[in-house]
Amino acid sequence: MHPMVGPWQLEFYRGNMDARVAARYRIALGLLLLADLVDRLRDFHAFYTDDGLMPRAALAPTLGMAVWPGSPTGVGLLFAFGFVAIAAFTLGYRTRLATLATVLFAGALQARASSLNDGADGLLRILCTWMLFVDSGACESLDVRLRRRPALATAPALPLRILQLQIVVVYLSAVAAKEGLTWLDGSAVWRAVQDTDYARPMGAWLVGSPGPLRLVTWGTLLFEWTFPVLVFTRARRLVLGCGIALHVGILVFLKVGWWPAVMLISYVLFWQPRGTIAGEAGQMRPAWRALLLAGSLIVLGSQLFDTQDVLPTPLARVVGRAGMLVRWPLFAPNPQMVGGEWQAPGQLVGGEPIDLIARVVPEMRPDALVYSRWIKLRAEMLRAHDEAALLRLSSWMCRRAAARGLRVESFTLSWRLWPLGEPGARPVEVPLVAQRCREM
Repeated sequence: MHPMVGPWQLEFYRGNMDARVAARYRIALGLLLLADLVDRLRDFHAFYTDDGLMPRAALAPTLGMAVWPGSPTGVGLLFAFGFVAIAAFTLGYRTRLATLATVLFAGALQARASSLNDGADGLLRILCTWMLFVDSGACESLDVRLRRRPALATAPALPLRILQLQIVVVYLSAVAAKEGLTWLDGSAVWRAVQDTDYARPMGAWLVGSPGPLRLVTWGTLLFEWTFPVLVFTRARRLVLGCGIALHVGILVFLKVGWWPAVMLISYVLFWQPRGTIAGEAGQMRPAWRALLLAGSLIVLGSQLFDTQDVLPTPLARVVGRAGMLVRWPLFAPNPQMVGGEWQAPGQLVGGEPIDLIARVVPEMRPDALVYSRWIKLRAEMLRAHDEAALLRLSSWMCRRAAARGLRVESFTLSWRLWPLGEPGARPVEVPLVAQRCREM
């Protein structure tokens, strides 16, 4: 039986690990990326073409934006390329090349609608980048099945250890950001399940149980603080079991995108059927291992600490532009303290009243069960007070109404909000845009 080792031991970074860990993580990560790509097709025209809410001319130019066409046909072809690349990565066909293509496509996809990205998107991109250094096609791959390469029982441990440390940094970054009063007094989860943007029906059912939710709040903090140490000890199975319970609970009670799924599949990395194996085939060269270790520590340290003023400017710029500088303040420092809904009352050309949210853009209202990137769009528009984005939205609503045969005269886009945790509070109406469609 192989002894447990931790990141505080040199042996942690040496030797090899069971190749099945890398292969099965490749498959799980690829399936999640495919699910994300299919999910984005729901808003294909609205978010990814020049006819939608985010025409390229209105966005800051970036390297990732440069590859995007504006027409639906061109965007469709790029999506098809991404599907082929991710499918090849998942199946382990020309694994190294497919991994590189997947990383490039994921970066470009997130750059196209960067304001819609959440913590799970950034983590997916980073995990894919680390997979460039993992020998994930050594077994359980088409490359082996088609005899393009020999099957190996082991893979170099260091890249897999870096992936493990990345998950550790995610938890440390998340818990360090939870410094608000609601996390300290235990009311954070109780407030989160009242937010209609994020709460599922089962979450809303928990509002009447503030006492148990206080224990859940403090238990979350305890888990995130202790995971980084306990997962490398003989308590590994216990802490992973607690993590599974936590993320399944988030999945059942809250709508937070792919976050629970990304974390759950990443527990595959901590499956250690044979521990660290020394002296077998596949060892990394010492110089390459030292370079990769140094680079990973710089990146992980940059995510965990505010090192932008410490690193040399060129190095800090490289880390940032590579998309590796991400933090994960989930419901931190406090959950949102106000809830609300979008409204767009208007009238048709003949004077008949119309609710444009219900008839034209039902995506602007929270879905009871399904997470939508419209949640992020709504939040970003309000957070940044982006008048240009609001005008693009109202103009697009006019065009969408016309495409559906509705002759809209005018409407007012507004935000109706109320404080969470105060049942008797009176909602406040905040007008945002007064739009005339007939003049367009």
